[in-house]
This record gives sequence, C-alpha cells and structure tokens, in this order.
Amino acid sequence: MTSLSRPAINSLRAAGQFPAAVQLGERRIGFVRAEVLAWINARIAARDGRAA
Repeated sequence: MTSLSRPAINSLRAAGQFPAAVQLGERRIGFVRAEVLAWINARIAARDGRAA
C-alpha cells in the first residue's frame, strides 16, 4: 500500500512517525488500513501545505 520497504517502515515506527502495528501471530504483524490511509493523506496534506 505504501511501497516503503520493511526497514523503512520499522524506522518510521521506531520514530513514532508511522501507525502502530497490530500483532497477528507470534511472528506476524499487520496495520489498520484506515490508520495507514490517514497517515498517507496527512503526508499528502503536508506536501500541499494544508492541515491534515
């Protein structure tokens, strides 16, 4: 959905700049679609110079 690499997402998560993961299994995580879309929309708004 984002085309970001796993390491890039992990770096953003560690910096608190990406939505929190949801634990799906012992070694599997996922993300809430609505939260990721909101994150993408906020980045677009920031690029365009308007409030998210």
